Amino acid sequence: MGLAIMITLVIVLLDQITKYLIVNNLALDESIIVIKDFFSIHHIRNSGAAWGIFSDKSWGIHLLTIISLVASLFILYLIFINKIRPAQVLLALILGGSLGNLIDRVRYNNVVDFLSFKFGTYYFPNFNVADMSIVVGAICLAVYFMVKPDQLEQIRISHKADQITNEEK
Repeated sequence: MGLAIMITLVIVLLDQITKYLIVNNLALDESIIVIKDFFSIHHIRNSGAAWGIFSDKSWGIHLLTIISLVASLFILYLIFINKIRPAQVLLALILGGSLGNLIDRVRYNNVVDFLSFKFGTYYFPNFNVADMSIVVGAICLAVYFMVKPDQLEQIRISHKADQITNEEK
């Protein structure tokens, strides 16, 4: 469990440091080309969710803040009640990303995004370290449980499962 908390804190710290560097060194909409016609660092703000969902709604940022807070608390709870180390570590990646973007929503009323990729004529939506952590954690968690389905059966959502098991004994 200590490892999961440490991973969460490292992700949040890395996310917030990179966003700090962007906010303090690049004007909004300013870009630095890293690899021509492929990768640039482009400072934008996203008041919505992934791919700008809800960004055109004035209430969107508030809804996303509440959802992010509730999801973060639930993921933290899952880390504490489950003892499967790989699941804890992968949930910590998701939690760190969720908290990183939650900090932005509370602090700026939007999320700082800056990693920009172009594939031919397609521009992939900008993202940040928190987004990467959430996506990598979620994909790896899904793959882990596909490879080890017996572990999925051991995941608990609540302490009630323990109480029922103890009462049956």
